[in-house]
Amino acid sequence: MKPPFRSLLLSISLFVLPLLLANIYYIDDNGRAALGYTNWGPDGRPLADIVIKALFLSSHISDIFPLPLIATVLILAASLTQFSHHFLAGRSLSTVSLVSMTVFCNPYLLEIFSYRFDVLTLGSALSLSLIYCCRTDSGHRWLRFILGTGIIVAIYCLYQTMINIAVFMIIADFIRNLHERCEPTLILKSLARRIAEFFVGTLLYLKVILPATFSGQDVANHPTIATNNISVTIINNLNSYLNFVNSTLAKHQGGVHFLMIICLIAMISALVISLRYLRLHKGPLSLLVCFGAIIAPCVAVLLIPGSLLLLKNSLLTPRSLAGLSGYMLLTALLFTYALPQRLKSMNWLLIIPVLQSLILVYTYGNSLREQAKFNDDLVRQIKTDTRDLDYNSVYFIYSGQSAHSPVYNNAMVNYPVLSVLIPDYFSNWYWPVGNMMMNGLNQHWASPETGINTDVNRYICHSVIFSRNQDYIMWKLDNVIVVDFNRTNCQQ
Repeated sequence: MKPPFRSLLLSISLFVLPLLLANIYYIDDNGRAALGYTNWGPDGRPLADIVIKALFLSSHISDIFPLPLIATVLILAASLTQFSHHFLAGRSLSTVSLVSMTVFCNPYLLEIFSYRFDVLTLGSALSLSLIYCCRTDSGHRWLRFILGTGIIVAIYCLYQTMINIAVFMIIADFIRNLHERCEPTLILKSLARRIAEFFVGTLLYLKVILPATFSGQDVANHPTIATNNISVTIINNLNSYLNFVNSTLAKHQGGVHFLMIICLIAMISALVISLRYLRLHKGPLSLLVCFGAIIAPCVAVLLIPGSLLLLKNSLLTPRSLAGLSGYMLLTALLFTYALPQRLKSMNWLLIIPVLQSLILVYTYGNSLREQAKFNDDLVRQIKTDTRDLDYNSVYFIYSGQSAHSPVYNNAMVNYPVLSVLIPDYFSNWYWPVGNMMMNGLNQHWASPETGINTDVNRYICHSVIFSRNQDYIMWKLDNVIVVDFNRTNCQQ
């Protein structure tokens, strides 16, 4: 097999090209590009701060896009190369490329590659997760244990949720050993070592690093681990993620059906691999190993949210489900392992989900760019309508849905996931302020700490109309302006 690095580099570059061409500031990018802060450490991600500060040789950063994206592409290509050497040794270049690129068969992963700054730290966490099982099989056992544990800790310190992909790699390595007909005792010993590394690394992070770095702020978008009613919390969070996936992953509320199909393919593949194994290895340990392999794909579905199930509330952002990339990669591996020699050409079936994912990326990139134009135009309108007001003198509250680009609306017919990938900068959260700041308009956010009444019914039809145009009506009362995209027509 030819070295796959160049092929993987080209393939990954094709996937990220539309995001490079879109060239937009995505959520947190607005603040980091304008103010130059890092601030990942207080979220329990100190290594993310270290990586970025080392890049700039300063604690104050600036916009150097697309360099972080380019660096991430190189790092990910290198990690997938190591992944292929470990899991796909001796396979054709086409098989390596197709299996490896299923990591992008996860629309939620697009949020990670949309950031100008976070892409490097999140991409590094993803890359470390993919190579977790690739370079810890040789050398002294204690050195291997220390290295494996260190990788687990590093993943947590870059982005905690990526640990779910490392768990998928543990399952993948377990089934690789099965596929290679290793002795059952060796398979179980290897699995036990991986599990031990995972738990020791998790314990070090939770008991040493997290208390020393976490800010202590327990908020909905950065929740802490639940301490009471754990089982109820897990069930509630699982329901939230299932509903999120069902409504966004595929059209016509088909997200859960899609996961069920993928799970069925993985389980059938695991069954085929296990039956082959039992022809060579007999006995109760072999049966135990094969039983674990068959049920692993079903249990692994829960690992898509994985560690997030233990948090006080669900974190319904696309990047929180990056674990789906690990599941897709695991399924592609199982499918490849299960194919008999005479049917190896069926690996080309993987090109279907890979191409569909590529089409989604380009659709997303164009929709993102066109919606950014609409957003910028709206900010200019709002700035014009409030030109007589001083900066930082009023609070904005939003009612209704702001205008969408026709390109965006059209794309959502096929890809409902765009509704959670493309930010709404005209709703009541923090980042509309940051987005306006990037467009030269500086006003306040009506955060809970301000005590501002954010009930739009208090203002609409009960205060004076400050401005009116085709897109909205502005209502003003004291230092609050409501931007009403419904253009409410009050009854006299």
